[in-house]
Amino acid sequence: MGLLGKLLNKNKESDDQKELRLYEESRANEAPQTEGSACFIADDAFPIAGRGLVVTGQVTEGTFSVGDKVMLDDLSGDLRETQILGIEMFRKIKSAATEGEYAGFLLKGLQRKDIKKGDLIIK
Repeated sequence: MGLLGKLLNKNKESDDQKELRLYEESRANEAPQTEGSACFIADDAFPIAGRGLVVTGQVTEGTFSVGDKVMLDDLSGDLRETQILGIEMFRKIKSAATEGEYAGFLLKGLQRKDIKKGDLIIK
């Protein structure tokens, strides 16, 4: 196509652009995000006697708050329910952690062997 043809068709979507747009739309429809959904990727964990398990990592999506009921997904297909008892960021106690923040979650009823690096905490 010549220069004039390109200029006249500049607003048209190319085949590659159309294919990419359709692919992204189909991916968005596969996993719709529900309001209140959130994801946290675990980096490390350590127990606190008499309190629970502290899991450190990064919130990659959404917001977590103290008292939230969450699921531990160990990526092998097992889901385990727990609750956030506390959130701490850089030695400061917080009531919530939002997307992009690094935090430590105090989780109820888990042991060190229950979680490893890369596991997900989702709500």
